[in-house]
Formats: sequence, structure tokens, C-alpha cells
Amino acid sequence: MSDGLLILEINDAGIEAHRASGQVAPPSPGYALVDDVGIMVGCNAFDNARRRPRSLNHRFWSELDTEPLPRPFPGQLSTADLAHAHLEQIWAAVGEGAQRVILAVPGTETEQRLGLLLGITRACDIPVVGMVDAAVAAAAQGVRARRLLHLDLQLHRVVVTELEQGQELVRGAVHASPGVGLSGLHDAWARSIASLFVKKTRFDPLHGADSEQELYSKLPELVIQLSEEDVAEVHIAAPERICTLPVSRRELAAAVESEYDSIVHLLRRQGGKDCTVLVSSRACLPGLLERLRGSHFSAVQELPAGAAAAGAGCHADVLDAPGDALPFITRLPLHAAPRTSIPVAPPSTAAAPTHVVHEGLAHPIPQGAFVVGAVLPAGAPGVQLGAAPAQACRLHRRGKRVFLETLDVPCTVNGVAVAGEVELAAGDRVGVAQAQLLLVRTLEHVEADVPTPD
Repeated sequence: MSDGLLILEINDAGIEAHRASGQVAPPSPGYALVDDVGIMVGCNAFDNARRRPRSLNHRFWSELDTEPLPRPFPGQLSTADLAHAHLEQIWAAVGEGAQRVILAVPGTETEQRLGLLLGITRACDIPVVGMVDAAVAAAAQGVRARRLLHLDLQLHRVVVTELEQGQELVRGAVHASPGVGLSGLHDAWARSIASLFVKKTRFDPLHGADSEQELYSKLPELVIQLSEEDVAEVHIAAPERICTLPVSRRELAAAVESEYDSIVHLLRRQGGKDCTVLVSSRACLPGLLERLRGSHFSAVQELPAGAAAAGAGCHADVLDAPGDALPFITRLPLHAAPRTSIPVAPPSTAAAPTHVVHEGLAHPIPQGAFVVGAVLPAGAPGVQLGAAPAQACRLHRRGKRVFLETLDVPCTVNGVAVAGEVELAAGDRVGVAQAQLLLVRTLEHVEADVPTPD
């Protein structure tokens, strides 16, 4: 990806901007507030949405058209006008030096909305040279599996994209379910946390507009924190005091259990169990990855933030289309590397294994290195394999986390070829040489993870 190239990923959750150096600005939520003064968009609109709900529109990207909005919005104002204001703000912030722009958008967009989007970019003087399906771009960096499902969670819907791999990566059907989205999940989490505040402190943050807004503004960062940690503290300003409440990952997951069930059901209905699920960073929510890994798919892989932009950047030569007629790309060539550089397991959202099982025997994984090979160093913990180099691979425990380091023999995790170092979770299956290793977590460690009731 050259420095003059900018990737804009646009969906109804908002806009993300990326260059070769990485993300160049925080994600800008798809929120707009309209009043007599003008249009407020992005983070400023999100941080004021609960205070001014009648002036709010957060569906303009998913309902993009030129029809006038109903009252109380000013006459002749359309969702296209709100999208224009949002793109104009982003372009002013990150567009300097960008000579080419590629748009990564969901496969749910219609031809009419794509045409309208291109018209808006031209009105903003954005030099768009290509458009690609975001799911195809995100999956086109070396993940190897015959059948893939890409899972993305937007503001008002969950999107599942079917992908097939042969000589190239080809998009199949795209399924959108409006029953689950980030907006609804935020509402459920806000109600759950507010109920916990009432029980613990007798303060209801949803009772006033300012405290309600403070809670909603904290939710995105809280979700990220609880995707990596078991417990996080929430501080909300109450009259004459600051109320503090510990919130656990388990509590957040329990508050949206039915929504998670709907996501799993949609994936099973479209792909069954014999497929690899690629999970976008937006969908890596507290408890959801564990739920997916417990649903017996062939493999579940977390995609890093910016995966769609990185994939689009790697294929910029294919996506750059001369002339005014820009095709919407739904297939891309695959890189030659047969192994994935994308982590097979997320950095800490799933329970770490404590033992590796080989031929019916469970071997504890100690701190440090655990060797898998034909000959083990004297006194070193490990598993001896009959047909493997001296050290085929190593497992490393670092604190509470376990990593697989591949060495001289091709390895797989849950059937997907891997290289370098990837993190492992309980339930993962590692293939090395002709052997299969099962990573497990013992019951005593599971019970130790359960918090003591108050």
C-alpha cells in the first residue's frame, strides 16, 4: 500500500480511514445530529446522541437515498446530505496527500446506493479509483480454507458473507439480518449496567440525559477492554459523587445471550459446521468468540482491525480501475503463501489451555517452552513424536497465555495452516507431522476462573 493511497471502509457503523502506515484516525461512528445551526457528525454526534435524541439520525448509511427526511428534520434534507457531511469531515481530516482512494463497502449495498455513494465522493472531490467488497478484501490475505464465512457486525445488522477459495477468492451469497446490531447491543448493555448500578449504588444512570450519555459514551471502550480482560470498572458521575461499578465480561455476554444465539444460528444456517468463520474486529465482542468456538465450526479466526483495508491495499493494482465506470470487485486473486499471517486465536478473549493431550495422555503446559518433537532436551517438558524433526514446534506459556511457535514442520490449528507464532485457546486442535494435539483446560482451572459470589 503506497503512501498516496487511502482506503476508506464505509458501512452503517461508520467510516474507517487507513494508509500504508495503518489507521490514520479513530473510527468515525455513523451518527448525525441536525439542528438550525447545522449538521454534527461522527464522534461529536455520538457523544451527544442521548441528550438530543429527536435530532439524531444513525441510519443514513444503511438507508442512503435522496428522499427528504421526515420531521423534525429540515425540509429537503436527505440521508445523502448527512453522508456527504460525514465524508466531507473525514476527507478534510485525513485526505491530505491522498492521490488515490479505494472504498471497501459491504456486499449488502445495492447498485443504486453504490452509484449514489460514488456521486457523493465526487462532490467531495475524493479521487476514488476502486471499490471492493469489504469481506472479500478482509479474507484475501492468505487464510486457507475451502469454505469461509465472514462475520461482520454493523450498527443495525449482522452481515454474513459466503466465500469460496479456488484459484481466487470469490464472494458467494451475502446474508443480512436486521435483528442484531451494535446499536441494539449497546442498548442492552446500557440497561444491564444501569440495573447493576441501581442494585449496588441506588443510582440509575439512565434517569438523566447527562449520565445516560456518559454511560453510552463509555460503552465502546468498555467493550474493547472486556474483550481482553475479565473485569473492568465503570465510573459515572452522579449528583455530588462518582459512582464506580465493576463489570465483568460474563455479565456483558449474559445481557446479550439471545442476540449471540441469533448470530450463531445465522452462521449455522448459511454454512453449517463444516466451514471456517472469519470474525471482523467489530464482531469480536465480549463472550462472542467463546460462543462461536463452542459451536463446533471447523475454525473460528479473529481478523485484526483494518483487515479489509490491508487486503484492499495489497490488491490495489487489481482494484485501481481507469475511467469513470468503477466496477464493484467481488473476487480477488489469492497470495501464493499457503499459510495465514492472521492470528488463529484472539489475544485473550478465550480461555487459555492448561494441558496438551496426545494419544490419550494429558501433559501440563508449564511456564516457558514445551517441546513437540522426536528428541527432547534432557529434562525438558514435551511430547515425543515418532516421525518428526528434533523439534517440530514449541508451545510457550507466558503468564496466562499460550502460543504455538512453528519450526521445521508445517502445522495446522483447527485445520488451517499457520506459520510463525499464533495464540492458542482451550479446544484448539494442533496438527504437527502426522500427530494431532488437543489443547484443553482442566476443570480445576475452570472453577478457579469463576468469581466468588458477593
